[in-house]
Amino acid sequence: MKIIMIIILALITTTSSTVFCDTNINTNTNSNYFIVVNEQNPISKISANELKKIYLGSKVNWETNDKLIMPAIFEDTDEKEFKFINDVLDFSVAAYRSYWRKKLFTGEGLPPKKYTNNDEVIDFVRHNKGAIGVISVNNLKNTDLKYVQIINN
Repeated sequence: MKIIMIIILALITTTSSTVFCDTNINTNTNSNYFIVVNEQNPISKISANELKKIYLGSKVNWETNDKLIMPAIFEDTDEKEFKFINDVLDFSVAAYRSYWRKKLFTGEGLPPKKYTNNDEVIDFVRHNKGAIGVISVNNLKNTDLKYVQIINN
């Protein structure tokens, strides 16, 4: 009986893992955030390097349709933003703020739009075809946004 229970438990665990992987939402299963784009955006995957370029302002247009990229992010008091900035951008929050202050002062670009909650990010992405945003894992119920898989460089 113990062997049957172990086999059943192993099958359930394997199936759950497969379902998560098949969703192609995010390869970083330790993260507490996801990347979303407007449903009309043709991308379904993005490299961590390309995501970094977008959120650092060096990539401003989508290659697929030449639309302006409009990044959105949580306020830097939010844990999801800390994790995103550390994991993907390879910056501390203080260094990221400093980076954007310098770019603003020299007129080299505009930082991502900042929002205080998931609903604001979701609304921004929903209404802007070129938008990309970082949201909490708790918002997987929103089917009118496209979740983008982060792939290794």
